[in-house]
Amino acid sequence: MIVVRTHGRQVLRLMVDEPLEIGRECDGLVIADARVSRRHLVVDADGRGGLKLTDLGSSNGTFVGGEQITATTTLAAGESATLGDTTVQVAAVGGPSPADVGTGNRTSIDSRPDGELLRTSIDVVAESIVGDITPELVGVEDEAGTLTIVFSDIEDSTVRAMRLGDRQWLDVLTDHNRLVETHVRAHHGRIVKNQGDGFMLSFRSARQAVLASIGIQRDLHRLAAGDTTEGVRVRIGMHTGEVLMDGDGDIFGKHVMIAARVGAIARGGSILVTSLVKQITEPRADLVFREPVDAELKGIGHVVTVYEVDWEQSVPA
Repeated sequence: MIVVRTHGRQVLRLMVDEPLEIGRECDGLVIADARVSRRHLVVDADGRGGLKLTDLGSSNGTFVGGEQITATTTLAAGESATLGDTTVQVAAVGGPSPADVGTGNRTSIDSRPDGELLRTSIDVVAESIVGDITPELVGVEDEAGTLTIVFSDIEDSTVRAMRLGDRQWLDVLTDHNRLVETHVRAHHGRIVKNQGDGFMLSFRSARQAVLASIGIQRDLHRLAAGDTTEGVRVRIGMHTGEVLMDGDGDIFGKHVMIAARVGAIARGGSILVTSLVKQITEPRADLVFREPVDAELKGIGHVVTVYEVDWEQSVPA
């Protein structure tokens, strides 16, 4: 387990059992640190409780014990490395166990049937929202009102990226991002954040949010049949609620976090919505929803009922 600390941000704790890239813009752990390079560092477990570090030619370097590393270096339990204003520490023996970790690389939902413990790009985007809430934003005056907030990301993106290689993965990611942007624009939505392969979107209309998501899934399904997106599967989750907006257009609040947690528990190729979204969008009877599922979302404090949109059977009027 590693503990990642960046000034002014949440402390992240995550298990590393395969190579993990760290940087400001990478398909791994995205760090909001201006002194960290876009692709800064790769870490991997050494099989003995330690951590192997490989700097990726970063601009400001990676330091261990005050010395810049020039080759793959191993950290023992309790030791740490510094990159920019961020530290990466190997959890000491007797530190928190994986079951005790409340934040970090876990998509936590008690009703998750497969017990998947993966950190997704949705987690990264959601954490960036939490990290952006500073004391001066507590009294924010610009109220966005009621919005439908949508989170999406590519399922198993790290595995795909490693299998395809940087150049081919960049092509896939570019096609995916362009597709998402097209449907958001067509349904009068807004891209609030885009980090890696994860999107945070907002819509004034819950129906338009669902229609945009259906369009994304249908186009990806069609493109996958022609092998133009390497079979990319996207998970999408959404919720409707009252939110706050700052001067830069970022939105905050409990309902944003509910949307993020719903997105993080969705399966690739699915659209999950909360019961409120279903109630708002079902009167026309042209959208098909599957049976409800009660989910206990991490950090929310109560059970939330979610529905999967059957985007293949839905026939929007």
